[in-house]
Amino acid sequence: MPTNKLRLILLILSINIFFEIPTSEAQDTTQKIITWLTQNSFSIKDIELGKGFSDLQPLKKILQDVQVIGMGEATHGTSEFFQFKARLVEFLVSEMGFTALALESTFSNCEPINDYILSGKGDLYSALAQQGYSVWNTEEFADLLIWLKEYNRKVSDERKVHFYGIDFIAFPIVGAEKTIAYFKSFAPTQAYTADSILHMLANKKGDSSTIISLNRLISFLLMNKDKLVSASSLDQWEQTSKYLEVIEQRHSIFFGVPSSLGVPKQSRDEYMTNLLLYVIEKERPNVKIMFWAHNDHVEIDTLDNYPGGKTMGYYLRQKFGKKYYAVGLQCNEGKYHARLQGDDGVFKAFITDTILAIQNSFAWYLNKTEKGNSFIDFRLTPTNFLIDQWLDAKMKFVNGSWHHKSPKENYDYIRLKDKYDGIVYLAHSTPSHLTKNALRGMQQP
Repeated sequence: MPTNKLRLILLILSINIFFEIPTSEAQDTTQKIITWLTQNSFSIKDIELGKGFSDLQPLKKILQDVQVIGMGEATHGTSEFFQFKARLVEFLVSEMGFTALALESTFSNCEPINDYILSGKGDLYSALAQQGYSVWNTEEFADLLIWLKEYNRKVSDERKVHFYGIDFIAFPIVGAEKTIAYFKSFAPTQAYTADSILHMLANKKGDSSTIISLNRLISFLLMNKDKLVSASSLDQWEQTSKYLEVIEQRHSIFFGVPSSLGVPKQSRDEYMTNLLLYVIEKERPNVKIMFWAHNDHVEIDTLDNYPGGKTMGYYLRQKFGKKYYAVGLQCNEGKYHARLQGDDGVFKAFITDTILAIQNSFAWYLNKTEKGNSFIDFRLTPTNFLIDQWLDAKMKFVNGSWHHKSPKENYDYIRLKDKYDGIVYLAHSTPSHLTKNALRGMQQP
């Protein structure tokens, strides 16, 4: 088919999204796309933990050389996404040697979760609440942590799974408290200053003078490194330095810092990438790591059009090449949990948002295969000119957020080509099951 004619048909297909204009050639092209998806995807038989891995065996070839896998999700509040990603973690850990899991949650606040899964220390639901992001405070995520704890109890140290936060979405209270304790023990002349600064920042009462004082505290650590390392240890000094660095980065992103301090201006995704790289550097040699986040962070934005800068997926592709694999999650329709947000930015009540089935969306095509839940790999699967043009044409793609959106806002209009290495399609979305702690509604965000 001549190039110009095919482009015209693809244009007609995109127009159909809005006007649903039927043409025989467009219908023929649509069927060819559906046939390609049917032939090149594999069915997911179960989404729950403990169901075995017979249906996931194709992933062994697809992911055989992967060191870092990004596991996205079209919404933060879909039960089925939580369940399948937990099962994917189970598979990657049990069958493919992955030994670290990083979450889109606050860096230090996830340490109690790591303690829980490694030694059973602490209370599961308290640890979930303490990480600070109500998104993850669900029964589904609790089930994964219980599985990880039981797995770690049975295996050798080198196979145990470690858990990390790689964000600063909530104030890093765990790191702040450990930092204050460090100064009290090893630099008591600075302890009052550290306590005052960090409590003001935790309560959003700090101003520019507070962040300047924080910067001076960081400088104190650097200038007195040898003395402090001698009094404590290199690990303790590095950990305290990283806690303060993350707090400064968080303030830079959400509130800004005086330019005179010379704090690098980076996007949240760049900071998150740097934290993930820090975790990898500190981990066991050649660690294989999973990171769990929204599609917006996992995707490989090669077009540099992501709001606020490039995505984590972009930076990780630059760093790891094909050893990074980006998995996006999609659904066709249903409900999911989100939160109302005030004009002041404060998150308020939980709400159930809606995803509508939209003709000619990417999920619509997958639904037409009639395979149900499925996985499509774009890396090894052969394509043709028509499929390449289709993936390079804009189409509707489910993209719910944690803050409330109307059904019409729950779609982006994007080109899929080179954004994801693979897509998990789960036909129906139901709201995640929030824990009692989450339902108290006190967590921000």
